[in-house]
Amino acid sequence: MKLERREFLKLSGAGLALAPGFLLEAAQEAAPATDGHRLVVLQLTGGNDGLNTVIPFEDDSYHRSRPALAIPKARVLRLEGSTEMGLHPAMEGMQALYREGHLAVIQGIGYPNPDRSHFRSMDIWHSANPSIKEKGKGWLGKSLETKPAELNAVHIGGESLPLALHGERHVASIQNLDFIELLSGSKGSRLKKILRAANSDPRPQREDYVRGLANETLDSLDKILKVSRNPAPVEYPASELGRKMKLAGQMVSGGYPARILYLSQGGYDTHARQGDVHTGLLGDLSGALTAFYRHVEKTGAAERVTVMVFSEFGRRVKENASLGTDHGCAAPMFLLSGKIKGGLHGPSPDLSNLDRGDLRFTIDFRRVYATLVEELFRIDSKKLLGGSFDKLGLFT
Repeated sequence: MKLERREFLKLSGAGLALAPGFLLEAAQEAAPATDGHRLVVLQLTGGNDGLNTVIPFEDDSYHRSRPALAIPKARVLRLEGSTEMGLHPAMEGMQALYREGHLAVIQGIGYPNPDRSHFRSMDIWHSANPSIKEKGKGWLGKSLETKPAELNAVHIGGESLPLALHGERHVASIQNLDFIELLSGSKGSRLKKILRAANSDPRPQREDYVRGLANETLDSLDKILKVSRNPAPVEYPASELGRKMKLAGQMVSGGYPARILYLSQGGYDTHARQGDVHTGLLGDLSGALTAFYRHVEKTGAAERVTVMVFSEFGRRVKENASLGTDHGCAAPMFLLSGKIKGGLHGPSPDLSNLDRGDLRFTIDFRRVYATLVEELFRIDSKKLLGGSFDKLGLFT
């Protein structure tokens, strides 16, 4: 079947063609690295309330500052080895992972002169540069450039490629998970044949690049579909995040040739009526992360993957008049892996020594980045971060 160019582009705009509709850019041309360690980055967009996630339940200042939002001491999920810190009651799965030694909680993450703007702060995290003025390359994009024969990446879900992955390398970006499910069904084979045919017809020379890019994208799609058909050995939450994490688990366990996977979960800008919303978000997060870890654990990949969970900033210590919390600064991060040194890392938050109502950071986030790129990818972090940052002792 032959499709005219304008018809092909029409399908692209509908999200059914591959180049602009399914993938923002074609998959990398790097050689498969099925034996390398994977890094899964999960972004909590909006600014997660770290104090109601990793809770200083013995601190009276916490309870006084949040008469409506503070989690009662009796409901906090205690973290073994600590007499003062615990998890939100919706995070039972992550408490179990912590107890088993697979979850590291890094407290007090931030950077000097913090910015409470969503966009500015996210740019700082993505570029690993607190003095960034214009968007350029991201810390992961520069990692890809450093080892083009070993590293490639995929972005799962979302309309635009995160700044963290920007660079000279092409990155696969799955915009619509429904499209994966469509092509996995009975109609998928026919649709792919149509798209292949559309790209195999003779075209003017000026369209050779577009045709080649689309065919590369279709090749990448075939690999994604292959791993997505592998049944997961565990049940994931029936949520958008659950679907993303399931595909990530299938990719990691099925040998999809991407060593960096980037996902996000939105909704964390909880200025009003935070209680129920935050409980739902953290329950979804905990369920999806727990399912992912059980998935890779059952398929023997747990020691070859690390999940990093971060948010662009934390929230204010005091609740506001709308029963929410406003933009803050320092917050905890999570690392999940079969090779991690589980437990609490860094000092607990000091609510008696605030900076204009915000928690002071105690660990620069670039120390976490330095640890990850050096330990997992054997890359000199100074080349990516523009300076030397001491690694944290996080891996066995």
